[in-house]
Amino acid sequence: MSTTNKLTPIAIAIDSQGEKLIKAMSKKGEEGKGATQKAVDYLFSAMGWRTETIKAGIKVNDERREQLRALIVAGFSQEKQHLINLSGDALNALTEEGKKDRKKYQQSIGPYIRLVEKGIEALEEKAKPKEEVEAEKKKAKEKNTEFAKIQAKLQTVLDLLLGMEKAPDGVDIPKAVERVKALKGGLPSI
Repeated sequence: MSTTNKLTPIAIAIDSQGEKLIKAMSKKGEEGKGATQKAVDYLFSAMGWRTETIKAGIKVNDERREQLRALIVAGFSQEKQHLINLSGDALNALTEEGKKDRKKYQQSIGPYIRLVEKGIEALEEKAKPKEEVEAEKKKAKEKNTEFAKIQAKLQTVLDLLLGMEKAPDGVDIPKAVERVKALKGGLPSI
């Protein structure tokens, strides 16, 4: 089934209202759940942003994503902004502690972008016609074979093993990871 006109990507650059909402989202941080939803709602309804118009790795989306990134940074504290925007000699002169802080601040941008992406995706799901949602559920259920379930459980085991910092005596975590990967590779996923 085709999607409705509401979902047609028509994304435009962020206007001043969108700028305020995105800055508020990153300024409020963890407490900004309401601010994030307001920003996402605005980007979706007023700016026409859709999953396809902000997806990473697509050249036409680069400018839009960079604008989003810059606005997120603009909502950070002056200290964070200063460290993130350092370049040249000033960057080279940073202490080890300063470099760690800068890296941490740079890495804090991505989760905000993902919040926007997930929020837009959720709004797209809400806007889908009921028949399309039902067809997708039916298709997903057909793909949920016994082997797919086994693959999912093996992935859970692999994630747990990779997250272990310490194992009981006699347990070789790297060997266990190798064996789980081999088992996963030997089974079909559907």
